[in-house]
Amino acid sequence: MLLVDLGAAFGPADTLQASVFYHGNPPTDPSGFGGFYTLPNYQYDLGVAFDAVPHSYGRSWLPCFDNFVERCPFEFFVRTTNDRTVVANGALIATQDLGGGEAISHWRLNESIPAYLASVAAGNYAMLHDAFPSVSGDTVPVLLAALPSDTADMRASFANLKPAFDTFERWFGPYRWNRVGYVLTSAGAMEHATNICYPDFAADGTLADEDLIAHELSHHWFGNLITCARPEEMYINEGFADFCASLFVEDLHGEDTYRTETRKNHHDVTATTHIRDGGWFALNAIPSDITYGSHSYAKGSDVARTLRGYLGDSLFSSGFKTVLAEHAFSAISSEQLRDALNAATGQDMSDFFNDWIFQPGGAAFMVDSFSVVPSGGAFDATVHIRQKTRGGAALFNNVPVSVRCVGISGDSARSIQNLGGASSVITVSCPFEPVAIRLNDDERLALATTVDDREIGSYARDHARQFGTSPLLLRSPPRLSHFVLKNTGPRRTGWRVTRFRPTGGGVSKANSPWMNPTG
Repeated sequence: MLLVDLGAAFGPADTLQASVFYHGNPPTDPSGFGGFYTLPNYQYDLGVAFDAVPHSYGRSWLPCFDNFVERCPFEFFVRTTNDRTVVANGALIATQDLGGGEAISHWRLNESIPAYLASVAAGNYAMLHDAFPSVSGDTVPVLLAALPSDTADMRASFANLKPAFDTFERWFGPYRWNRVGYVLTSAGAMEHATNICYPDFAADGTLADEDLIAHELSHHWFGNLITCARPEEMYINEGFADFCASLFVEDLHGEDTYRTETRKNHHDVTATTHIRDGGWFALNAIPSDITYGSHSYAKGSDVARTLRGYLGDSLFSSGFKTVLAEHAFSAISSEQLRDALNAATGQDMSDFFNDWIFQPGGAAFMVDSFSVVPSGGAFDATVHIRQKTRGGAALFNNVPVSVRCVGISGDSARSIQNLGGASSVITVSCPFEPVAIRLNDDERLALATTVDDREIGSYARDHARQFGTSPLLLRSPPRLSHFVLKNTGPRRTGWRVTRFRPTGGGVSKANSPWMNPTG
């Protein structure tokens, strides 16, 4: 703790300047991620620590208010030897050559950031320069720094940086920082504002980790522009950044690839997040020992995807553009995020936050039974639906679930129905006679069950004659969980079983082989 004796009384209108002189070899976190690294080829900091509490780790190398809330601009004067080049937050103001390979580099970041996002890196760097046109009408400079032997690979691995930039501006509004910047280091990916540390072995000339590059860039909207008010709410930083990487994948590679990736993440979340993290936790109340665990990353991303499903693309985008503009360069709590989205979208997000953010676990809706009657030239299906919860969750309310009616010839009609409580009864109108009803098969929401369709052959054929054409819930035979038996063809010749099973669990980047997370 640093105590400063001011020698007199001062008021809030007074401006004081304190000069603090200190020296030493800054520490690194025992976890291997966090602190200041002094290596032969690189010297740099990583602003969060996995083990240290608080996890914000600006204090490893400078006196600061070390939290996620207090912000200030930064200015750096960095003295180096051996002809090293310095890259820090913001813009290079000047370099003073002292001779003999020594120099002082002056960098300045005018935008305010918490201390954990402050960054300086030194090495015999070569610089790659570019510029991206912004939706603001400005041109944003781009600076990539690597050792000379790594520049070609870095250029190739970052080939899709501009598409990521364009994706995030389209969804969330203009980039509000003075430049885009990445600097290669020996380990870890960390979203320091305008000076992202990125591991050199991931810039290997391939596009294998392009989603990680996008994740780190997206922090300049979620994590750097707005920052979680408490580490217990790290999903605001990391869950949204993981989801932003999925939006980048969708734009670049198409909807099918996006669905494949988000489906895998959801399967992992539902099956393993509570195992990986040692319990079920509300996203706004994550214990300090798993701040950078699967809840914050994988489940946070799954819930952000669900929020997109609740609002629809247009309202999701416009709402967050407003929230990010009005709360730029500040910390935000879950309650503040809820209220800001209420105001920005005109939608009451209370049930969403109560169900998905403020409590652990999850819920799923299942068709119990349905009946069909002709109505004019169409058919009315009355559907009885049950809700189940897991992981300590209370029943969800006002959940906009897609309900799809399927006809005997494969005709399909979908509508969105608000479901809630232990049971719901809805009536949907179809232009054909439905023989099956499916819930959430467009995967808009991260409900706690997923659906796999599998032909079961003789078991279904042997028992098919006992059942009619409507889906029926049966007790499972050996090796099967509860399932729905459907008639998928004329005269009950094509029975199929639909298994409902818990799936899920994301591997947080904290557990990735090269210590990513992203801070």
